[in-house]
Amino acid sequence: MECIACQRNSQRHTYPICENIFEDSYWRVMHAFNTSLPGWLIIGSLRHVETLADLDSKEALALGPLIQKTSKALKEITGASKIYSTMFAEKEHFAHVHFHIVPRHATMPIENRGIGIFKYLNVADDNIVPEVERNKIARQIRALLLEKDF
Repeated sequence: MECIACQRNSQRHTYPICENIFEDSYWRVMHAFNTSLPGWLIIGSLRHVETLADLDSKEALALGPLIQKTSKALKEITGASKIYSTMFAEKEHFAHVHFHIVPRHATMPIENRGIGIFKYLNVADDNIVPEVERNKIARQIRALLLEKDF
């Protein structure tokens, strides 16, 4: 079966801002489309690569600063007390390097912290953050990522 991340990458310029917040030559930042948590971001490789060991040196060099800047922007926009960053790339049709950059708020229940944060992903349609809200967050994140000295 085709890699869904690659399929979505090939159509990225037709998507709303929430699914194409920022892009450089190697990575794309987007808001997760299947989450109940406002600000759940994904940084995905534009090239199909399944492990970090398979990144080329330019992809690897671009990744660290992008994770840091995206985390900083997300913390500023959401007021989260902590930002999680994780990468598994194990789910069927998503064996493609992508990082979850997730706001963790001080008010979240203990059981929803750490790996429990994934309770906010792959939720029922009526619990998904509306696209209008994802777009609002995306515009704010994009503005910060594009600031020269951010």
